[in-house]
Amino acid sequence: MTFDLKRGELLQLQVWVDDNHKVVKYDLVYINPLIYAGDNGRVLAYDNNHDIHHKHYFGEFITVDFVSYEDQLKKFEKEYEALKAKFQT
Repeated sequence: MTFDLKRGELLQLQVWVDDNHKVVKYDLVYINPLIYAGDNGRVLAYDNNHDIHHKHYFGEFITVDFVSYEDQLKKFEKEYEALKAKFQT
């Protein structure tokens, strides 16, 4: 978890693995209420809560195709970096 209070952001990456080191649950979240006040400030998130692989994007709930956790992480990182560049002050 990282914080940048000057920019109002919280970046939280949580991953749960089973005894075989297989990812069974993940929650990748970018919160910044200075950019988006809805959904408790959650600007972007990828997770598999409720047994559905999906993302949250400015309040929208969007199901996503799942290839692997690593693929989801790459998508999240790419979108996070694009948002950071777009809203950087």
